[in-house]
Amino acid sequence: MLGVILHGAFLMVTSALTHLRASCAGAIVNICGVSAYLGASRCAPHVVVAKRASPALPARSPTSLPDKITANCVVPGLIGTERDPKLPLPQHHGVNRILTGRLGSVEDRSCGMFLAGPRARSITGQTVHINGVMYLG
Repeated sequence: MLGVILHGAFLMVTSALTHLRASCAGAIVNICGVSAYLGASRCAPHVVVAKRASPALPARSPTSLPDKITANCVVPGLIGTERDPKLPLPQHHGVNRILTGRLGSVEDRSCGMFLAGPRARSITGQTVHINGVMYLG
């Protein structure tokens, strides 16, 4: 898990830097999981650790900032997507933990799209939580 979550994100950012530098206005938007902040996985603490560390990779990377490249992280909460009905819903996935009382939707992804666009050129080094106040960070 550490290799997939952390090393995978590192390789992606490293590979993209050449193209981002050439664009003179690139944006890195890393996606993390809310379980990193809730510590929700008792059976897989290594996943929680890897997810907790992943926002620091692009959002605090000094190698990206001098080249007018912004780097941020979006942490979505629970998104109402279709799940295999044979699999139990993880305990931390209960809507009762979300103060807005609803799961997130696919439309909530617009924050990441905004951070990647031209109107967010002054926003960098931030971690944005979009989770219906499931976690207040």
